[in-house]
Amino acid sequence: MKKFVQIMAVALVAVMALGVLVACGYSDDPDKAAEQLEKKGYETHVTKNPSGNADVVAVVMASKSNFDLEDIFEVDVEDIVIEFVVITYFKSADLAKESMDAAKENLDSDAQGVKVSLQGSKIVVTYKLTGADAL
Repeated sequence: MKKFVQIMAVALVAVMALGVLVACGYSDDPDKAAEQLEKKGYETHVTKNPSGNADVVAVVMASKSNFDLEDIFEVDVEDIVIEFVVITYFKSADLAKESMDAAKENLDSDAQGVKVSLQGSKIVVTYKLTGADAL
């Protein structure tokens, strides 16, 4: 009986962890993803059916910084933080995976602060610049 309770406890933790991972992802709807990012303080732009790539359904671009542009000359350079998020929506998960593989090959290994993840039929790229790198 003790072994059964341990197994059930581990199974419950695994299910809860999966639920947290799913909740942290961006929406499969580009407009809803942009809305989520706006609630977090990002300025967003959604491009649907971008020309030049028939495999891409939409692209969400978002950015935020810790200063107003008109105050840029009053901010200490070392305090500057700029964050970018780019979500590319593909027609299928297979197309997203192919593009992800190509992106990994082309990603500069020296790129600091860049995170690329595959989430179903979308690729999410996050990039954070701080200090002098942000300028």
